[in-house]
This record gives sequence, structure tokens and C-alpha cells, in this order.
Amino acid sequence: MVYTRSFVIPESWVKEASTQITELNEVEPFYSIIPISNYEKLPKAHLRNLIVKTLRTSSAHNAVVVLPKSYATGAYVKYWPDMLICKKSEILITSVLFADKWTECGEIINSWAVSNFSNNEKHNATCQYQPPYTDTLEQWSKKGAQSFHPGDYFKHEFLDELEKMQGHWLYWGHADSEKLHGYNHLSAEDILHYKPVSPLHSTLWFSCSTLDINKKSNIALDWYLNGATYCLFASMRPIKTIDNQLLSMAWLEVFQLSNVTSIADIIQNLLIQDQQTFQPVLSNYRLLGLPWVKFA
Repeated sequence: MVYTRSFVIPESWVKEASTQITELNEVEPFYSIIPISNYEKLPKAHLRNLIVKTLRTSSAHNAVVVLPKSYATGAYVKYWPDMLICKKSEILITSVLFADKWTECGEIINSWAVSNFSNNEKHNATCQYQPPYTDTLEQWSKKGAQSFHPGDYFKHEFLDELEKMQGHWLYWGHADSEKLHGYNHLSAEDILHYKPVSPLHSTLWFSCSTLDINKKSNIALDWYLNGATYCLFASMRPIKTIDNQLLSMAWLEVFQLSNVTSIADIIQNLLIQDQQTFQPVLSNYRLLGLPWVKFA
């Protein structure tokens, strides 16, 4: 199935954005623009409600909602649209991107498009050193992911590998707003100091609270806002390990399907397969950046 992809932007940006969207459609004819009038003048809660209402009546399956840079704080996550927006017959997937003018979006899109339309996909599997997480890592490794087993790497060795990493970074294990608990704790300062030379296609942290809504700053926002990744999947709150295990294994199976290519596609397919199981788990997460990066 081909999913339609939309950018939600201020109405005043449409003329400038249209040229670039046309160029995207020449490669993959999936993209459209959803303009919001008075975008810059609306109070935060009002803007959020208007965006959600507009998306519910749109034809889009996935949408990147471009929010002002001032929204890029944990305290304002409540003003972002939910990742899952229920429509009459389906669930729409949203991600958020932060910009105060279209040219800032355009730079991100151009950089992403160059790497996204290649066929070089690497999946880097990492985890905390405990059986539930190492079991998941092992299953991904058996399907071809590059394993960075925590029993094989000291912290400084893993950080050296992180700096050379390409493609997709997956992590399973405990975390909080300040750090990932694997590899003897990886702080935001640690991973930013060893940020990959080129942005990762995606960063998927199947973990707790890396996008903590009770803190103005958190490791997820720090990683994304510093240009480390084109797309970030991160949780706002604690999640049961068993739920993340179930999600991770289903994710592994779905992304191997021939008709599934992007992160947004994978989430759509998980919900189609078993909405009752996966919607409650996925509702804890948010996507930042472009959810159309190729994952398969």
C-alpha cells in the first residue's frame, strides 16, 4: 500500500514550499501540503487542536507537523499533536519538525532526500546488559542487524563505534530523561561528543522517558536538535519491558515485508495487524523529524 505523506505548515509558507514538494514528488509521488491559516498567531493549545482537527479530515496517512522552534522543549510536548491520530477508518501517523521559516525545513529535507533515496541500510542493535534486552538484540542480530552486545564493549569502545555509525541505531533497555542506562550509562553529553559524522537515518529508543515531558531538556531532544538523526522514536514516560519487547519483535517482523519501507509504514502496519495490542504502547511514543526514512 502507498501511504500519502503531508507537511503541515503555515499558510504563508505554501508558495515557497511548493517548489520543493514538487521536486520530492518527481522521485516519489507521495507528498502534499496541508496549510494552516493564522498559524503563527494562534495560542499553543488552539493551534494543536486545529492541527488535529484538520488532519482528521485530511486524506493523508502520515504527516510531518512543522512547529515553531519554541515548541522544542519537554515542557511543550503537550502542545505537539499525538503520534497517533484516529480518523474514521484508520490511524494517521504524525511526526514533528521545528522551524521558524520554510528554508530551515528545506535544508533538512534536502539533506534527508540525498541519503534516503540510496539503498544502503544498516541496523545497529544496542542494549542494556540484562537478559530481556540481550534476547531482543540477539533476535535482531539473527535477522542481519549489526550487534553491539554490551558484554563485548566497554563504554569508551562503544562510543568510538557510535561515532562511526551509519543507518539506524536501535536501543533496548532502561533510560531516563538524562541517559541511556546501557554501556555503563550514556549521557546526552557522552553521545553528542561522539555524534556520527553524518546524521543517522533513524534512532529508535525502545525505552522509558527519554522524551520526558516533565523536564524542559532531555536526552531525546538534545540528540535530535543537534542534528544527530533524521528521525527519532522516543518515549515520554515509563513503559513495561514486556510491552517494548513485544513491540520490538513485531517491528522486526513487519519491516521485512516487501511492501513496507519507512518507519511510518511500519507503525501503520503494526496498527493494522493488531491495533488493540499496539496502540496503547505506541501512544507513549513520539516521532521527531522525517518518519519516511527508509528502514527496510
